[in-house]
Amino acid sequence: MPDTIYVARNEAILRNTGKNKIVLDVGCGSGFISKTLKDRNNITWGIDRSEDNLRIARNYLDKTIKLDI
Repeated sequence: MPDTIYVARNEAILRNTGKNKIVLDVGCGSGFISKTLKDRNNITWGIDRSEDNLRIARNYLDKTIKLDI
């Protein structure tokens, strides 16, 4: 996927989520999107199957869950 598609997707997520919400980021990876959501006063939970990704994401998310769905 070209970078412009990622940028457009991320902007759409941020625009549609807003502020002061509770957000579940399924497939959160290292928490890149969740960090920005958290900066907008959202409570962020992330689910990912990779412990390596979650180790990084824990710096940004309120709660992380290791799960392969």
